Amino acid sequence: NVFLISVLVLLVSVQAGGQDIMKRFSDAVASCCVDVTYSYNAISGVEVSGSGTLRLQGSSFLMKGDGLEIWCDGETRWTLDREAGEMVVESVGDNVAGVAAADPAVILSSLDTHFTIDSVTKVSGGCTKVDFNPESGVLGISTLSVWLAEGEEAPVLARAVMVLGDGTKTELSFSSMKYSTRVSPEEFSFDMKT
Repeated sequence: NVFLISVLVLLVSVQAGGQDIMKRFSDAVASCCVDVTYSYNAISGVEVSGSGTLRLQGSSFLMKGDGLEIWCDGETRWTLDREAGEMVVESVGDNVAGVAAADPAVILSSLDTHFTIDSVTKVSGGCTKVDFNPESGVLGISTLSVWLAEGEEAPVLARAVMVLGDGTKTELSFSSMKYSTRVSPEEFSFDMKT
């Protein structure tokens, strides 16, 4: 589900505003290519779950999960459903309020206008929980909490929970998060040979 995966990118892109663990996390994400394996569970009357992978570099990303493959080079987004034999190609700038949460590029380019850090708390298991307040209603997210753990190179995502304005609660778990050197920008553009 594109919306749920996009939350991951939102979490990966948060600017710290002076909080040490968030600053180190943001700095690492900004300077590297990040590979993440995740699973999610969303509850809104019915329960929906899934999993996938995400490769993120700046405003570009490649997501694979739940039958969809999504490439975004920061300007164009290609969404491929191989089973259905369908592809949607859209401009990153074609977003309207509420749909922005489904687009990591929008979140990355304007996150500071959407969230501020409310609190940072050490919790059991060696994690740090960061609670955020929405600054605008554009993303449709009413609450967001992120758990970060110390990784080998920099802090890594352990868990996240968000609640949308309609009451939908989404829990994300991250089984791995790795930082690496940046890759060629072509990796984030759809190629017919792919």
